[in-house]
This record gives sequence, C-alpha cells and structure tokens, in this order.
Amino acid sequence: MESGVDTARLNTCIFESVSKAKMLAEAKMMSALQFYENDRIAVMPVTLAMRAETGVTGEELEDVAGIPRKIEGVLVGITIKEHEEECHISLRSKEPVNADQIAAAFDGGGHRFAAGCTIRASVEEAARLLVEEARKHLPKEQA
Repeated sequence: MESGVDTARLNTCIFESVSKAKMLAEAKMMSALQFYENDRIAVMPVTLAMRAETGVTGEELEDVAGIPRKIEGVLVGITIKEHEEECHISLRSKEPVNADQIAAAFDGGGHRFAAGCTIRASVEEAARLLVEEARKHLPKEQA
C-alpha cells in the first residue's frame, strides 16, 4: 500500500535514534553497575549528578529499568533513580524471583517480573536495603 510515508526514515527516528545526553547517561549508569550474590543481583544507580552532567531528561530515562536484568545470570535487576528527597526504585526479575514481593517490603508493588517502590534514603542506603531484601528471595545456589 502506497501512502507516501518514508517508513524507513520513520522507523529510524522512532526506534534507532537516541539523544547524545541519553547515550552518555546510559554509559555512566552501566559503568556504575554493582553486582551482589555471585552476580545474581545487579544494581544500577541513576544519580542527580549523572543527570546534571549529561543533561538527560527524566522522560528519556523511562525505559532504562530493564537494563540490569538483561545481564546474563542476573535474577534481580534494581534501578535506583535519585530524586531530591527520595529514590524511585524499579525492580525487574527473572524466574523464580518475584519482584512484587521485594517491592512489597517497601510498600510498593507491581507484577511478578516488574515492580517498583519509593524509598526515602540516599542511593547508597536504598541499594543496601534493596540488596538485603532481594537476597531473601534468591534461590539457594547449587554446590
């Protein structure tokens, strides 16, 4: 069907193009990844400093929550977005871990493999609390 729309260009603009600020922010986030429990938990902070240094907008960061879970062997991916007085947490998990149960420990919620919560703490303290809780939900390691 001929509509006169350049679909290849449209596809590139929508799906294959990000701002320089977003790319720089993602590089900083990935370089700040921290791993726990034999790499089964990955924590990715998104600090106010990172946002200021790169100029990335909050809207541009809406799709970064899944990055830590993509890593081979990671069962719980935690993204911590720092705000002025609190941290917004995105939890992503793989079978058999239930992200909703981890979020519920902080009065949050969601679904089995995607959940969230808010913690009034620094990024470092939020990470400590979340890792402590996530450990309780990991399966025992095989010897």
